[in-house]
Amino acid sequence: MPSEQISVLIHKPLTTERLLLMPPACVSVETVLDFELRNREHFRPWSPALSDDVFTVAATRAMLVAKQNAMDAGTELRWWFSLRDMPERIIGSISFSNIVYGAFLSCHCGYKTDVAMQGMGYCSEALAKGIHIMFGSIGLHRIEANIIPRNTASVQVVRKLGFVNEGHSPMYLRIDGRWQGHDHYVLLNTALHQPTDG
Repeated sequence: MPSEQISVLIHKPLTTERLLLMPPACVSVETVLDFELRNREHFRPWSPALSDDVFTVAATRAMLVAKQNAMDAGTELRWWFSLRDMPERIIGSISFSNIVYGAFLSCHCGYKTDVAMQGMGYCSEALAKGIHIMFGSIGLHRIEANIIPRNTASVQVVRKLGFVNEGHSPMYLRIDGRWQGHDHYVLLNTALHQPTDG
């Protein structure tokens, strides 16, 4: 990926009107682990089955190092977010993974919000910032979110941001211990569709 502009972008916090978005290098192991532990049951129905070993200081530290390395390599971008006036308490995360360049210019996005903070628009606000980066600085054409249809809160987030449902794949991902179908919601960077001179 990488330009000097993007390198700076992925190593420092970003802000929105209400939020502080922090890349892996800017969050503490303790705050990330606290976020995951207090939301473990809330996230369980929408996540791959995770063992207790994942919810440790050592595993969380290793994950943060791996995620920052992926950001440096341009294969994944990820931020954890908090309220600007409460930076020590993470309330959500957004990610853009499986980034493909060349003719495809595409990625998958994911997002999570603290159970106590749902319905307040924080996830949409954070994701909108991330999309602006992926379409602007990174120059991608397509972002896809794969969602279990009954996850209405997640569906609401992407619909609010203009994603369109392109169809359903049965038994698409192994989530919470069983294969489950997902709908494919897609957002296109229409700025890339504009005709160019010549």
